[in-house]
Amino acid sequence: MKKTKVRAPTNVKGKTITTGEIFSGGTMIELVQAPQGSNKPHLLLWKGTGATIATQVEYRDHIYEAPELTANFYRATRFPARCNNYQSLRELFNEIATVFDQYLQLSERGSRLLTSFVIGTWLADHLPISPNLVISGPDQRLGIELLKLLSCLCRRPLLLTELTPGGFQSLPMQLSLTLLINQQSLRPSMLRLFHASSYRGLHLTGGRGVLIDIYGPKAIFAEAILSTSCLGNARFGSRSCNLGGDWRSWMMPHKQRFLTSSNRSYFLSD
Repeated sequence: MKKTKVRAPTNVKGKTITTGEIFSGGTMIELVQAPQGSNKPHLLLWKGTGATIATQVEYRDHIYEAPELTANFYRATRFPARCNNYQSLRELFNEIATVFDQYLQLSERGSRLLTSFVIGTWLADHLPISPNLVISGPDQRLGIELLKLLSCLCRRPLLLTELTPGGFQSLPMQLSLTLLINQQSLRPSMLRLFHASSYRGLHLTGGRGVLIDIYGPKAIFAEAILSTSCLGNARFGSRSCNLGGDWRSWMMPHKQRFLTSSNRSYFLSD
């Protein structure tokens, strides 16, 4: 009996589980909301002229798929539903600043500062230093309202309270989360951890030699800040807002990248 040779198929494509990609020429992949009843986000593929949303997307003979998330985590964070166009970066900036003025009656300076943070969260995976915002004041209700409003605008927000070092290490930071934290008091140990997580390439050690990437943007409301050694200071309204001293050094050099390649503003839409 003559043996039949079995040839490997030539159209086999690799598959990658991804939380987002940016390719040359402006093509990109972003996580977006899935239909109700699913714990797995969909992927949006943007090729510069239009968007495709699906459970899997294909680009350059490669298949990309979104990660599976636990049900409670998927409910706790927020993904955009679609992409919208905008006229210019300046108009987008002013539109977001108006939201803070409308709902929280902040000063122009405060609204612009918070808007810079919001846009920075959509650029954080391209920055050597992540944007960080520390807000302090006696009115916890107002602070929580501010964090909730930020969660409507920032990229992949996660609202947390009274975070501990162990809890911080357990977060899936590979999802490029924006942490919005209500902390009764910001103690030196947590402040040092937050500060270290601002720098790309630094890791914490976990069990069995696992390295944990802790890089990512954060906004923290604390009624009392017990150490401000690594923070600058700005004020808005009657509240103090402490902002990392490296803020202005990264905001301007990366403005052109935001305009030409990342197109992150397309994803500020529910």
